Amino acid sequence: MANIHGFNNLPPRAAAAAPPPQARYQAQPSYGSDGYEGISMMAPQPRADGMQPELSERIFPGIKWRSVVTVVSIIQVVLFIIELIVGGAKYDGAFVKGNDMGGPSAQTLCNMGGKWEPDIRAGAVWRLLTAIVLHAGILHLASNMFFQLRFGYITELRWGRWRWLGLYILAGVMASLWSTKLGPHSVSVGASGALFGIIGADLTYLAYNWSTIPHNRQEGFFLIFMIVINLLLGMGSGIDNYAHLGGLVGGLFLGIAIPPHVEKRPLEWVFRGAAGFFFAMLALLFILLIWVGNPWPEYPSGIPTDCF
Repeated sequence: MANIHGFNNLPPRAAAAAPPPQARYQAQPSYGSDGYEGISMMAPQPRADGMQPELSERIFPGIKWRSVVTVVSIIQVVLFIIELIVGGAKYDGAFVKGNDMGGPSAQTLCNMGGKWEPDIRAGAVWRLLTAIVLHAGILHLASNMFFQLRFGYITELRWGRWRWLGLYILAGVMASLWSTKLGPHSVSVGASGALFGIIGADLTYLAYNWSTIPHNRQEGFFLIFMIVINLLLGMGSGIDNYAHLGGLVGGLFLGIAIPPHVEKRPLEWVFRGAAGFFFAMLALLFILLIWVGNPWPEYPSGIPTDCF
């Protein structure tokens, strides 16, 4: 974030500051408060110095190592290493048979803080959040990290770091709520629900600010393609599509409620308020279904609330 100076601190006829690194992605003027909202998620533009973008910038548009996306990703990698250590030292191994993702057992994941419905119903609501930062195996972590970096940097530049983090957490919790109610018999972990929230939010953000986003059609098709492909892949065993759907639906509302809008509308507060209201009502509905509704009949009476 650039330093802000008072008028008295500025030298006379000061030379214009060099454009920030993100400016090389600017394809047309932006009307947002930060100046970065109108940037493209697709292939970056050539740099101001005439050099072509680096490979990392082509794969991960808007890449910026000092960012919330980088911090969140590092935390998730470190926690996965801890999972392996805990699984090997305390439970049945760091890499167990039956885990096709290449990682510890469901018992290890549950005891580390994965989503587990009996514990959540008993009051361990923190599992709705901790499940977002855990992963089931190396393949699970690698795939989520790729998509997190692919979509994360550019959306953080568009929305701001704290808005991005708030949206990520809220979408992830919504994903956990859907998974808890609709898939209660499984231990579930992973950032994919939060990432579906980011994609869903970017989809409504794109639609809301359509005329000011470069390459809007390409981005729209790209987002829809990624949603459809990942939901189809999620129909396989061992993948929590309920969390994906929950994050996606939550993100569609959050994409209007949270990000700064490029196109300012006369009653913008109405759009934001309505989107935030519907998100809150949807979350409240699933909270009531989980804690007020009857337990799933398949659970035997007296099931322990701790992990296995």
